[in-house]
Amino acid sequence: MPSQPTGLSSIIAGNIDGLIRAHDMTNRKVAELIGTTEHQVWRWRKGRVRPNDDNLAALAHVLADGDITALLIEEAA
Repeated sequence: MPSQPTGLSSIIAGNIDGLIRAHDMTNRKVAELIGTTEHQVWRWRKGRVRPNDDNLAALAHVLADGDITALLIEEAA
């Protein structure tokens, strides 16, 4: 059984998931927009793997108006 993401990986996964939900997008649509696979987007959302720098930048462009900090910073509750 895979372990749960921790630390920065958990924050990034949660932010990717939240932003995709906020934009009412599917993994497939995000994948098409940034040039990857639907499965890879799923893996990022679940925290199975962390996106590399190029993919983080592409995700920020699509989901956060280019603001990469939206993917990296945990919002205060």
